[in-house]
Amino acid sequence: MPTMDVALSAELPLRLSLDLGAVEAEVDLSGLSLRSVRYRTGASETRLRFGEPNPVACEQLVMAAGAAFLLVPARKPIGGQVAKATASPEP
Repeated sequence: MPTMDVALSAELPLRLSLDLGAVEAEVDLSGLSLRSVRYRTGASETRLRFGEPNPVACEQLVMAAGAAFLLVPARKPIGGQVAKATASPEP
């Protein structure tokens, strides 16, 4: 099975948008400076992790999933503050 590893800078504040289709994914956003996160997935199995507190305030967290298993551990997921958070099935 093909794999892909992507590393992002923790030094710059990010507005991150991830659109994944039919995948098996492990996404670790630990230690990134996340201003906003938009995560959309289709028929997938995803583990989304925030292992360290977010060093900046996150303005928006949006998660949408189709026929998917999405696991986000319940341990203070992004730290700091979240102005708007939504989770919904894919339209």
